[in-house]
Amino acid sequence: MDTLTESTSIKEVNEMHFDVYHRRAKGIWALFGDHVYVTFADGSSFKCHGGDTDGTLLEGASGVEDLNLAKAMNEPMRIPIEVAGVTLFHITTNEAGILYGFNGGCHTMANRIIVKSGKTVSKAPGDVLSACVFGEYGIYLLPCIIPVVEYLMRWIYRFVPEETQKLLKPLLKSPTAFGHIFITGFRKEWKKRLEEHDIPVYPHLRGPFSEPLSGEDSLQNPDAYMMRQSEQALSESKSLIQQKLGADFDTETQDQLLSCLKELNEHVPEEKLLQSPSLAELQDHFVSDFNKKVKATLSKARHILNNDEDYEKLFNAKPEEDIIFLDQNKLNEVINGIKADLKEQFKDKH
Repeated sequence: MDTLTESTSIKEVNEMHFDVYHRRAKGIWALFGDHVYVTFADGSSFKCHGGDTDGTLLEGASGVEDLNLAKAMNEPMRIPIEVAGVTLFHITTNEAGILYGFNGGCHTMANRIIVKSGKTVSKAPGDVLSACVFGEYGIYLLPCIIPVVEYLMRWIYRFVPEETQKLLKPLLKSPTAFGHIFITGFRKEWKKRLEEHDIPVYPHLRGPFSEPLSGEDSLQNPDAYMMRQSEQALSESKSLIQQKLGADFDTETQDQLLSCLKELNEHVPEEKLLQSPSLAELQDHFVSDFNKKVKATLSKARHILNNDEDYEKLFNAKPEEDIIFLDQNKLNEVINGIKADLKEQFKDKH
């Protein structure tokens, strides 16, 4: 996992030009189709959980940002996981408060780093897909990762102290509720970081789900979270579709595209894929299954659009190009980091 540091104190503004670069996915750097990273005029770079070389300048994603602020936004976060007002344990994120594969990837990291500039990586290949499941700023939990969260939760339960087990036990029957509690902590800490640096809390953090349900509410109605998250994420996707294809683009086609993206957002792996003897095998099955679903979604979207030019505008990729949404190596790294961190937290509490 990334080394956690205290939040950078912004003593002076250091505004300078920045650029975002993208690079075709390959090998271990296969993140969201293309990897994206951010560079500043003084040579500083932000790798966004990948590399920072061999990229091509991303259209529409250059601007001016406070470098000191960007550094503060890029720092990992220590996320408290709370039930009934009690902090059970902490999860340390990757860069920019994002836990790769859970609430975002390189797209969301880059957007957070340059958040005050108002620029985003909307011209990066696969950005609509990323917004569909994570939101542009990584405030939603990838719905179909719930089985991985459940497996991880059961792994945690086996070695935490007895008092923590008592609080976790009800959640073993409702992994969706645990998923909600999980992402609630991530949202609260990101909102806190914005407020600490006097950045307006943008509309994507407002609305009926900005104030999280309590753990008890989640247990009573665990599906409410996923339904509300899906609605908000698809609303972001709709805005991106209109931005890329035009607000006057055929309404019926827009609705069909949103229906297609909704299937991706709500995708659940086949039951047989979840019957894995180990967390490692579950992750392998999960990543492979979801990447296949992404490919099927893109194929369906191409059929709906029936126009390769519009397809390229929407997905920033040619129809024959694969967009690899998740990378197995990166997810394995994150899971192993969580497990090592938790073992350290509880080593003296048995």
